[in-house]
Formats: sequence, C-alpha cells, structure tokens
Amino acid sequence: MICEYAIEPDVLIEWAKNQLSYKYIADNFGLGKSRMMAEYPKFKNWRKKLRKAWASSDIGDFEEARLTALFSLLTEKKIKRQNYQYNGEDSWLKNAEIENQRQKPFKAIIAKDNPRKKTAVLSNKNMGSWADKYWLMNKSKRISKKAEIIASTVAPMLQNCNQFILIDPYFRASKTNWRHPLELMLIEFLKYRSDLKNIECEIYVSASYDKAPSKEFFEKEFQNTKFKQIMPTGLSLTVKRWRHREGGEKLHDRFILTDIGGILSSYGFDEFYDYENHEQTTSLILLEKQDYNNLMDQYTGDSPEFDLETQFTIRKN
Repeated sequence: MICEYAIEPDVLIEWAKNQLSYKYIADNFGLGKSRMMAEYPKFKNWRKKLRKAWASSDIGDFEEARLTALFSLLTEKKIKRQNYQYNGEDSWLKNAEIENQRQKPFKAIIAKDNPRKKTAVLSNKNMGSWADKYWLMNKSKRISKKAEIIASTVAPMLQNCNQFILIDPYFRASKTNWRHPLELMLIEFLKYRSDLKNIECEIYVSASYDKAPSKEFFEKEFQNTKFKQIMPTGLSLTVKRWRHREGGEKLHDRFILTDIGGILSSYGFDEFYDYENHEQTTSLILLEKQDYNNLMDQYTGDSPEFDLETQFTIRKN
C-alpha cells in the first residue's frame, strides 16, 4: 500500500513552475500517502542534480517557495533502495530505466520526458493521464483474512521499509492462525535484501486482557520449535509485552508500523474462519501522517503510553 517511485531531479523544477502540478504532487506523495520517492541515486547525488537544475532555471520567488516545499515533502521520508546500480556516465533517466529491469522494479519512474517510450516511465507532459497500472493506488482495501492475501496486500510497504512493527495485542505464537500470516509477511519484508543489517523487526502484544497467558508461558510460546520454524535464518525478532495503565489508553487496535508509514487493520492480521469455515474479512487502512506520528510516539517514543512488562529477542541461527 506504499510504493516506490523514482523521480528525476529536474522534474521538480517543472512542478514548481505550475501551481496545478505542484498541488497534484503534494497531494499524492509523502508520509501518510501511498507514494514515496526512492532514494535513487544516493541522496547527496540526487540533491546535487536538483541543485544544478535549480541553478540553471529561471524560476521566481513563488516558484522557489514551491520547489522548497516539494523538496521537503519528498525527502522527509524516502525509500532507501537496496543494492542499486548507477552509472554516472549515463543520464539519470537511462539509469532509472536500467534499474527498473533489475530484481526489484519501481512502481514507476517520473521524468520530464519519455524519449524511449518506456511504459513504466510517466512523462511530466502527460500528468493527469498517467496509466492506472502505474499510478492508481488504494489507501484502504477490504480483504479476506487469509494469510496469503494479508501478506500480498501489505507486501509493497514491507518490501520498502527497514523497520517492521506488528502490533497485535492478542498475538499467540502457539497458534497457527497468527504464525502463518506473520511467516508470509516476514518473507515479503526480506524479499529483496541481500543482508539483514540496519533493519528492525518487532511484535508488540498486550498483557492486559482476560485469559492472557502468564509471562513465563508467553515467553515459552515464542521459544517453541513451531514458532522458530517460521523465522528466517539470521533475523532477530524483538517481542515486547505491554500493560495498560489505570485510566489510560487500552491496547486493542491492530497496526503495522514501519519507518515509511503505517496500516490499521479493522479485524486483525490473523488468519480467521468462522465455525462453518466461512472466510472473514478485514479492512486495511493506510494511516494519515498525524495518526502515524502519534502512534509511533505512543509506542516507540521516549515516554510510551504503556508499561513494558517483558521484552526478549528470538533469533534463528
């Protein structure tokens, strides 16, 4: 639900010159939206190309203000591309087109023009009529509570993030209906990574509900062979169990929080069928920027909303 777009540095100048283009991009990119800019190439080099285009442009004060705002919006949160290739002798667009044919394609490439008529390149000249395949995105989706469908729906976000926090107050490591979706989500999280450096993976669970297992039994469930079987080799998974405070916020809602955004599930991320084996559904909803920031602060800030009962790390060597 959060996808990666390669954006040619020069095209920001064109957007800054046109109020409608500026608004269109500002409304569709950034934290809390379904589209984010790829860090391609390395940020300092991308920024250098933008500054060069800026220096040779004739934009005025109003356009400059728009350009500054666009730069801040697009670079506040970027998708750090893994193991990319870039040849400084070729143009940015030629590099992006070649990169797009490698293991992990961009959702699309946005550029000033499309001289080689590549279908995945969205030319600025055609803004407003870009093909749905490369532009249309869902901020919410009603899906079946089947592990494969849950994992495939959140896959674009998991493949692009470096921090993955699953918040499910009722998660039970001993139950297949929780383990199976997590197993498939972890596969998506690690799909395009050549190493496991600089990533974080965590599960947050509640200790404050009726029939919650004891702390000792809870930890034992995660150490069980059945749970360790779903763990990718070499991945460290940190588990935190929280207690709510008297009169404070309760742990109930289910989320996925990442370093590039978050998703709310209306009915959880566990696989579920009713007693007659009928499939159940849930809505996955992309969090708005303010809600995302509030939740990150609530769970991972300097003063969390809840009291940490226990914390441990699972690793399969």
